[in-house]
Amino acid sequence: MDLRGKMKLNRILIVALVLLLAGVSCQVQTPVVEAPAVGTSVPAPKVTEPPVVQSTTINVENLAQLEKSASLQASTGALNCAWSSDSSSVVLMDITWAGLYKADALELTGEFTGDESTALYAVSPDVTLAAYSLDGKKIQLYDFATKADRLSITPDFQYTGVFFSPDGTRLAVDSLDAIEVVIYDTATGERVNSLSGFETAAPVYSADFSPDGSNLLWLSRGTAQPMEISSRTLKPALSHEDFISAARMSRDNSKIATAAAGTLNGEMQPLVTLWDTQSGAVLWQMGNAEYFSSLDFSPDDTILATGTRNEVVFYDVASGIELSRLQTGGDVINSLGFSPDGKSLLTCSTDGIATVWKIKL
Repeated sequence: MDLRGKMKLNRILIVALVLLLAGVSCQVQTPVVEAPAVGTSVPAPKVTEPPVVQSTTINVENLAQLEKSASLQASTGALNCAWSSDSSSVVLMDITWAGLYKADALELTGEFTGDESTALYAVSPDVTLAAYSLDGKKIQLYDFATKADRLSITPDFQYTGVFFSPDGTRLAVDSLDAIEVVIYDTATGERVNSLSGFETAAPVYSADFSPDGSNLLWLSRGTAQPMEISSRTLKPALSHEDFISAARMSRDNSKIATAAAGTLNGEMQPLVTLWDTQSGAVLWQMGNAEYFSSLDFSPDDTILATGTRNEVVFYDVASGIELSRLQTGGDVINSLGFSPDGKSLLTCSTDGIATVWKIKL
């Protein structure tokens, strides 16, 4: 007998016992069951499984059907958010705390909690490690599984930014002593590489890996510049009239989207600009009443999602045509991202609300 059959039998016995104790007389007719002949197999009972809830990939045709799937007030301040590489989890974090959540219901599964002296930099895409520092010198790698530090890295230079490679095997650190990104192995803590060559008049910069880890995107105020890591080749610099508030390379590395104020049709306004990575040419520009605060390409590079105040604006990557607007409520969408499987969109706002959006079937 399977588990369901045993549970059903137990319920029947309990009911019968209650009726006897209450003095209720009843006649129960027990059906006669003939034993199967020797050598005859007994068919297994049929188990009706609950229907599986299906989700569908977000595309240019169904964007207007996006609806809230799960939402959480995770903080009272600004949140950054990201997907795990397998789309099963999301990471929510601020400057001292990070939480790992099941993506379907935003149920907490793991947590890193620091104090006022903690600077939390990043969580690895495989959601196994968090990089943080207590003194601005030693970088600790916290292991979510063991709930303890795995190792520490102490750069011999001052730094500002710390970020993981997409596969989680490398930790990149922005040097303040030189315009250089130094890369460490997350398994051993050993220094394995360094990248330089980016130039900026003001030595205030940051960098990030492209989604596939093959390129580095340098940022400094109004300039963005991609670099191919294997050849250390810098591609054309992308210049803006104002500070860049967000930048993202497409999954195939052929395009770069940036958000910065600029002049369009004779008017200074918030702009999102799509650039050709190889030539540095502007492919299209679109303006908006509110400034753009976050960007991400869909996994197939057909949709560009842009976060702004109270909404996400979607653009067709090929043409620049606005496809749809998703009203999110709350405050500015300072962080967003498509799930790697393309079936969900995650948004995090400056009022601490995280929301997962899916297509209504």
